[in-house]
Amino acid sequence: MTFYSTIQTQLLGRFSHDLRSAKSGLIDDEKPLTVFSGDAFSPSLESSVMKGEHIIPVLNHLLVDNFDFGEDILSALSEQCTFRWLLANAVHSDDRLLASAKEHLILRHRGYNIGFFGLAGTDWPSNCQHLPIDSRILDPIPVAQRVSRLLRSNGADLVIALTHMRLEEDIKLAEACSEDVDLILGGHDHDPLVHGSHMSAVNDIFQGKIKIIKSGMDFKSYSIVHLHVFRKDGKTGVENVKVHLMRDISLPKHHPEDSVIHTILSSIQSRMATVIDKPVLYAAIPLDGRSSIVRTTETNLGNMIADAVRAYYDVDIALINSGGLRYILPFDNPFVVKRLPGRTILSALENSVSDIVDGRFFQLSGLSIKVDSCRPVGSRILTACLVRSHSSIPSLVPQTVHPMNAHETGVTSTPLNSDAQYTVAMVNFIAEGFDGYTLFRDAPVIGNVHASCGEGTLLSEYGCNKGEDKTDAAIDRARAAVVVGRTENSLPIVRPHVQGRIENGIHLASH
Repeated sequence: MTFYSTIQTQLLGRFSHDLRSAKSGLIDDEKPLTVFSGDAFSPSLESSVMKGEHIIPVLNHLLVDNFDFGEDILSALSEQCTFRWLLANAVHSDDRLLASAKEHLILRHRGYNIGFFGLAGTDWPSNCQHLPIDSRILDPIPVAQRVSRLLRSNGADLVIALTHMRLEEDIKLAEACSEDVDLILGGHDHDPLVHGSHMSAVNDIFQGKIKIIKSGMDFKSYSIVHLHVFRKDGKTGVENVKVHLMRDISLPKHHPEDSVIHTILSSIQSRMATVIDKPVLYAAIPLDGRSSIVRTTETNLGNMIADAVRAYYDVDIALINSGGLRYILPFDNPFVVKRLPGRTILSALENSVSDIVDGRFFQLSGLSIKVDSCRPVGSRILTACLVRSHSSIPSLVPQTVHPMNAHETGVTSTPLNSDAQYTVAMVNFIAEGFDGYTLFRDAPVIGNVHASCGEGTLLSEYGCNKGEDKTDAAIDRARAAVVVGRTENSLPIVRPHVQGRIENGIHLASH
């Protein structure tokens, strides 16, 4: 028995070719089953404009936890799909499943009835800003036990859980439901992995008592899973699992692609071009917004956005959560300004370096920090200094400076004072306590959140051509912080650099 488990949106030509080739020429009962574990509708540049509608034809051609735009939009998108969405433990106060999801599904495949059900992680409320107010995420373990037994009573020979949970929670599920769930196909974590016992591994081919498989992200990777099934004394079970992890299909120089996908993508790009095909600025160097990089270390894109935000709001510090920088600002969340004591900022910095999976890692302006990622969570920030630059372009000035050298560099650096008050600009998502920043929630907002702008809007404003120049003082400050010149056709030029604001970088092990 063979099926494919996949995760998000990139390299679609190669991916689609592999997937469709595996099914070519086979009768329906012999074709591999395709299983997806979430995060399809968002985030991306396209999703910020089309609210997830862009990915429907892609998913339908290839054959997902996405409340980034709210339940109503997710329900509408789900109804356009030609496949089922499963989610058993996310409910309203009256126990209705969220977003028109189905609790479970049984498919007949190669002579076996295979039961599937979906589970959300208990961390969803801390990561999903637009979950319905009355929603609850039920404990995955009792739900899995109940639904698995229901599936078997309805004739399922095997039971597979599709989860969008952290590995730690998947492992707890596997241990608690070892007799109920045969295999867990998980998302949420971004790296391909296999978890189980009595396993052998040769060149990314794993075999043994495998219980959990995670298949990566962005259609860059996928897993080919073979279940070796036994039937004995009226009982059916999984004897052995073989997994081939395809870690990075972008690496081969030559790889066939599916031309139909390119036609679909061309249509999407044409629709996008009518909305965003307008130059905003000229980047004199590449801007690094790769998800795996911005979530773990300082980047020039992060510095540029943070500097622009700090200047626009004229505050001491700007904190940019890296999850909002993926694919060049897909969310355009509004910013707010709060007045915070230094001790709260220090606690927030500790939260920033505690987890590299969910996008809480900060890109900074007005601060420089030194981190020891080998220390226990909660004690990794060794130093945190408030930084002031005498240059009009802070992103071009080194910010790791000894106070004795301030007169040479034009930068002053003083330790953050736990008792002092600082003005801090941050995206509304973390100001409301998401991504573990509950310590921000009760701090009062300075000014009107409804009058603020988001990252994408700010970029477009300070990137206006001279002919349509905005003269707002806040925009002028943002431009002065990041723009180094103009091109011949008057586009603003930016050239931000990595400066050592986050010393030693962050290289955290996934848990």
